Amino acid sequence: MTSALLIERNRETAKLTSAYLLEETEISNADVSIYVEQAGGSTRDVIITITRAVGTITEAVGTITEAVGTITEAVGTITEAVGTITEAVGTITEAVGTITEAVGTITEAVGTITEAVGTITEAVGTITEAVGTITKAVGTITRAVGTITRAVGTITEAVGTITRAVGTITEAVSGSFRGGRRGDVGH
Repeated sequence: MTSALLIERNRETAKLTSAYLLEETEISNADVSIYVEQAGGSTRDVIITITRAVGTITEAVGTITEAVGTITEAVGTITEAVGTITEAVGTITEAVGTITEAVGTITEAVGTITEAVGTITEAVGTITEAVGTITKAVGTITRAVGTITRAVGTITEAVGTITRAVGTITEAVSGSFRGGRRGDVGH
């Protein structure tokens, strides 16, 4: 309910209450007239009747004044409540703005994280591919080392064979000089 509607409703209530109290006062005035007629002419009776009627009217005016005070106080309370509600609506609106801004920031952060995850996934794929290439290279190197090792073995055997042949040649050459067989060599 809007503040204008609340104020209008209370204004109507105040008018109705005031109209009722004025009506009561008019009834009291009519009562005075009736009391005066009933007194039948004795001045003393008329004064007593008028005094009673004035008391009734004074009481009615007091009631009207009290009702107007209550209505004025109620309108003040309602106006204050409307101000509080307006302030609360402003605070809520501000909070909604802050929440909307935070949701935007979170959405942006999620986008950045998603992009980073994509980059990381791509990097993991590249690393996995590189590991596969390295594994193949290690296999090739291992086979090459095996081939080299076998070649070294073959070379070592060949060196052994050459060394033995040189030993045999050296022995043969030395033996021909020792035995005096110079003539055998070609002289």
